[in-house]
Amino acid sequence: MNRAKAYHASSSGRSGSCNYCKKSDHWKSDCPDLKEPQKKYSGSRAGSGNGNENRSGGSQAKKAEEKAEIVTESAGNASAFYFNAHSTSSNIVKWNTDTGATSHMTLHWHWIRNYTPYRVPICLADNRVIYSEGVGTIVFHPLVNKKDSRDVELTQILHIPALQNNLLAVLYLTRQKQFDVHISFDTMSFSCSSSVLFTATIDDNNIGYLNGTILSSSEQMHMLSTLPLDLSLWHKRLCHHNYGDIKILIKDNLVEGLVIDSAAKPDPVCEPCLAGKMHANPFLSSDTRATELLGLVHSDLHSAETPSNGRFIYWITFIDDLSRFKVVLPLKKKSDSFDAFKTFKAYAENVTGMTLKFFRCDKGGEYMSKEFIDYLDECGITKQYTTRNCPQQNGGAEHANRTLEEQITAMLAESGLPKRFWSDCLAFLVKVWNCCLSSAVPGTTPYHLWHKKRPDIGHFRVWRCLAYVHIQKDK
Repeated sequence: MNRAKAYHASSSGRSGSCNYCKKSDHWKSDCPDLKEPQKKYSGSRAGSGNGNENRSGGSQAKKAEEKAEIVTESAGNASAFYFNAHSTSSNIVKWNTDTGATSHMTLHWHWIRNYTPYRVPICLADNRVIYSEGVGTIVFHPLVNKKDSRDVELTQILHIPALQNNLLAVLYLTRQKQFDVHISFDTMSFSCSSSVLFTATIDDNNIGYLNGTILSSSEQMHMLSTLPLDLSLWHKRLCHHNYGDIKILIKDNLVEGLVIDSAAKPDPVCEPCLAGKMHANPFLSSDTRATELLGLVHSDLHSAETPSNGRFIYWITFIDDLSRFKVVLPLKKKSDSFDAFKTFKAYAENVTGMTLKFFRCDKGGEYMSKEFIDYLDECGITKQYTTRNCPQQNGGAEHANRTLEEQITAMLAESGLPKRFWSDCLAFLVKVWNCCLSSAVPGTTPYHLWHKKRPDIGHFRVWRCLAYVHIQKDK
């Protein structure tokens, strides 16, 4: 489109400035310097002569026509850009309201959306001609009375890398887009349909600059998508939130911008969700129990936070699977586990009259020494090792140690004694446990199953209560 012709159309009785010969008493369409070679060129085409004069006149006319048609855009008072010490950032960021520009122009390609290659010549204020490289639209975020206003999309934006300024074509808005421009003192207001869309502030040099900022194309990328907007895409956008909640957001219109344009069903298997949310299924309680005393013994080692009065740092637990009778021995070091096991084995077999058949533990170093393994083999005891990181397979001993630690803490807190008394507390606690009911052996107590008689708890007292000891006179 030849906007220069549209803006500078000739009319009789009017004076203007010619863009061809640069004289001020006529328009370009009435320029005699342009019409003369055109007439000669027309005459040469009408006749049959092939002289040099006709060829010369025709060539001159053709060049004149090309020159008349070549400049189709005007940049008003703008000039080309030069990188020098006098260039300022405001020149290339702010938007200048220009009444002489025939189109909006900018040197920033990253501001332009829907970019399309487009080459057209532009005449500058110093009569030089530069070329555009593309055309598109921009989104302007205006400030009206220092408050954010609705974004405005400006169309037909020419990308001209050599331009020094960003130009807003005021007359293009008024003539082509039916804008009304109102100027009062230092403010220009741009209205459309009686609504002020954006404003410009006039500085001391009588130059108007738009109030607001341009949203770069990268800031608008959230509006674009190369994938169909289906539930699967929104599942990923919402950090793998569950599909049920996403459907409720859509159904109840609880958010804005959640658009679905595809009815495709989501893949029932989301690998990232499996990687991040997958967990082991709960271990069910075992229905298999030992049928006799010492048929199966569970064992586990526990570390205490503070050394005890006897300088013990660990305790090792032995639990009979049938009766749930517990034996807990304090240790000074892990390597004492083997001696503790032999002590427990001798005590248990002597009391019950049974022999130990199965021994279950984790594969901790305290159970994996050569002498420990060889001893189990010599005694005919079958070893049962739990799977790595699966304490549920030895849940009885693991749970007992955790509960012991919790109750020791409660007893020490009630008594007011320091933590180093934990081994004394542990001995009394295990004795009490064996005399109380257990959910694993309903209707009886571990002590009764182990010793074949009811326990006597008449001598039990609150741990760390005040007590008096009778001392014989001869002592």
